Amino acid sequence: MSAGAGGATDASDAAARACAWAARLADDGRVGHARDVLLKAMDDLGAPVTVALRLAQLETSAGEQARAGQLLHDVLRAHPGEPGVVLALARLLLSQGKPGEAAAVISDVGDDGHEFRELVGEICRAQGRHADAVVAFGDPRTLSVHGRRLRRRSWWLSTGRRVRPAKAVTAKPGTGKETGASATQPPPDELLESVSWAAQLSTEKRHDEARAALADAIGVHGRHPLLLRAAAQAEDEAGGRNAALYLWREAHRIAPGDALIAAGLAESSVDSGPRRAVPTPKPPPAMPNTDQDRPGTLSLRR
Repeated sequence: MSAGAGGATDASDAAARACAWAARLADDGRVGHARDVLLKAMDDLGAPVTVALRLAQLETSAGEQARAGQLLHDVLRAHPGEPGVVLALARLLLSQGKPGEAAAVISDVGDDGHEFRELVGEICRAQGRHADAVVAFGDPRTLSVHGRRLRRRSWWLSTGRRVRPAKAVTAKPGTGKETGASATQPPPDELLESVSWAAQLSTEKRHDEARAALADAIGVHGRHPLLLRAAAQAEDEAGGRNAALYLWREAHRIAPGDALIAAGLAESSVDSGPRRAVPTPKPPPAMPNTDQDRPGTLSLRR
């Protein structure tokens, strides 16, 4: 690998690592810290598109839509026609009730993927052009569940039929609170960052690097149940059933009240259980070829 290619890979990994860590911080409600992580990555790495998109997503979820829109406009000027930026900006404008501006943003993009077609269909729907929306959505078999639902409603409206009201769905409250050592002793940020990076590496099928990242974290922070759980998940992703089962058992011994660890141990125990060999059925006894060979039978031959 050349030096330039190696540098590009390092920069890409640094951007992915910052995005993974920011996502974990945002999930924990630490939006300000997540924003600082992404802004620092933007400054250090030269404002890569992946980090900018993650920052815009964070600002949108935090209710800062104006800030997200300005960021996406700036990135689009620096990277004209970048599909991910175009889609993100058009969706943001559509959510703000500006379908005309969203249509102008995507007008010069020649993408024909299902995500792009669904967005064009949603823009047509917002403009009241339901017949055009049906054409834009295209083949329903290539759409997401949400896209198929929108296309079906536009078809009903474009043909003058009455749309049946959607059935209300009530979400069940979650009960997945963690207990045990991982809940009573909040882990440090460095540990959580290592866990999020290892999960990202496993997603990219870079299993050896994920193992190395977690081994380094264990060397610094000890055998914390959260690290052991992450290591067990990494082994599951890599296909190491026996190693995963060992790690799940160790994590459960340290934090027996952790519901996620208990569930992981149960699943791993089932997957790693003894496999019974299916007995091979014995072939039936050979039938006699002649009446003379058959015992107790009178032969008709002379």
